Amino acid sequence: VITDIARPHIDSINPPDAYAGLSIDVQGQFFGTKNNFSTVMLGTTSLTINTWTDTVINVTLPPGVIDGNVVVRNKLDSNLVPLNIIPAPPSKPDLGQI
Repeated sequence: VITDIARPHIDSINPPDAYAGLSIDVQGQFFGTKNNFSTVMLGTTSLTINTWTDTVINVTLPPGVIDGNVVVRNKLDSNLVPLNIIPAPPSKPDLGQI
């Protein structure tokens, strides 16, 4: 018996420009059910998965991450979608401590 498995497909990444430490949403279809082998990669870097559904995966970008293509791997690899890494915004001083 041969079962057709739909290849995961990334439609968009939100936000399309992100920085280390930020959580992003990978939106698409056919991501399937998360298992021990499910991964989201940015280039050669495995991203921390926060939540996983069949249509949206939320991941966190680690320190030192660089531009690259995002791919969802769950039995099959998705299409590649570029993600632009930008500098983190400056942190705001805590004025309550003055």
